[in-house]
Amino acid sequence: MAPLHDRLPRQRNVLLLSESLDSTSRDTGFALLTPAETAATRVLVISYLDTPADWLDRWADRVGDLPTAVRLVTVGEMAAGDDDWQSAATGNVEVTRASPTDLTGVGIAVSDTLSAWAETDDRVVVCVDSVTTMLQYAPLATVFRFLHTICRRFASVEALAHFHLDPTAHDDQTVARLTQLFDSLVRVEDGDVTLRA
Repeated sequence: MAPLHDRLPRQRNVLLLSESLDSTSRDTGFALLTPAETAATRVLVISYLDTPADWLDRWADRVGDLPTAVRLVTVGEMAAGDDDWQSAATGNVEVTRASPTDLTGVGIAVSDTLSAWAETDDRVVVCVDSVTTMLQYAPLATVFRFLHTICRRFASVEALAHFHLDPTAHDDQTVARLTQLFDSLVRVEDGDVTLRA
């Protein structure tokens, strides 16, 4: 079977449903970030869960060499608590900090990144980790509007973007409402990965 990344169309927003700390979920997320030609890839990460150093360590463990460019937008406690966050911003890695209560600021960081990368033909891949944590800082209606906006922005540059959501942390109605924003659904459950494209 083809790698998960290759089974999705080039332009796709994907909801990755799994328990937040599930290792298979992290592996699946990195699989979505790594097309065959990683060297011609630009990676945008919006992380509420990892410091820049932690995320880069995970990339090194799971993937190896860094892609053409990495932009890490660290949000919330991870941003505030990482005293050496600037040390991760070396070479082809840029780091931006954002407040979890300021989705507008997060959106501006996304827009600035995509605009800066617009002149290249490199593949853009995106990870948002996680929508579950985002919902701890903003109401569902606000998060829904934000996700709708950035999904359209990612589609406009033909990015493959995936968004982590822990379905066990939300009621069925919330999960159903958010699911309608996405083109594809990847579910990780008991170590198995299923794709609904």
